[in-house]
Amino acid sequence: MVVAEMTAHKDTVQINRLAGALGAELRGVNLASLTVNGLAILNKALIDHHVVAVRDQKLGPGEFHAFTQMLGPTHAYPAAAKSMGHPDFPDIIRLFNTGYAKAVTQHWHSEASAWPAPPSFTILSAQILPSAGGDTMFANQHLALETLSPALQQMLSSMRAHHSIAYASGTGSEAVHPVVRTHPVTGRRALYVNRYFTKHFEGMSVEESRPLLAYFEAHSVRDEFVYRHRWKLGDVVIWDNRSVQHRATQDYGDEDRLMFHVEIKDEIPA
Repeated sequence: MVVAEMTAHKDTVQINRLAGALGAELRGVNLASLTVNGLAILNKALIDHHVVAVRDQKLGPGEFHAFTQMLGPTHAYPAAAKSMGHPDFPDIIRLFNTGYAKAVTQHWHSEASAWPAPPSFTILSAQILPSAGGDTMFANQHLALETLSPALQQMLSSMRAHHSIAYASGTGSEAVHPVVRTHPVTGRRALYVNRYFTKHFEGMSVEESRPLLAYFEAHSVRDEFVYRHRWKLGDVVIWDNRSVQHRATQDYGDEDRLMFHVEIKDEIPA
């Protein structure tokens, strides 16, 4: 369903909703020659729909890198992740179906929430896809919070949680973030805990926190909150980490799957 048509440069950009909870696709835009108006349309679609898929993009690494810089400064990666960097553009991480990338991406998570200032946005460009499978799923965390009882929402509003990760090198990052974060553009609140990075609530032990965290982990990714993206070559997908969790499905065996991955615009959750 076409929900909007806007003019960017001389072309008409179609914005089509992809699911009830979140997600939209943009057609009629070329990210390799994105205009100021086109960027404004993309940014608004991200705020409105949380996840945006731009179809039919034929971007080389240089063009992809140039586009990502239009959205903001690149997130700094730890040394272990930098080993996966593109040889010409180190801030483009090459996500293969192996090792650390596979270990993290198969779990629901909010991007790099173990960092004191996680990235606001993530951008993926499909380079190699399996013959079937390898979808990426996204869950709307505004809805996850808003469907909790008012009493539980009130209790969570003053709580904080510890997030941590140890990288392959033995070093990692830890951070304490609010359990409910406020989107800096819309003012809308979202649940901000996830299965992979969130370890325990502030002032509570891991054992005390686990039952409540387990409830939120299941609740926050209910089917009605989720959009499942079925990749096609040429897809570039951007999402707002302040609004969503995501995970990659590992249902394609040993077939190759390669994504170019960039995280941008670090921001302290509040």
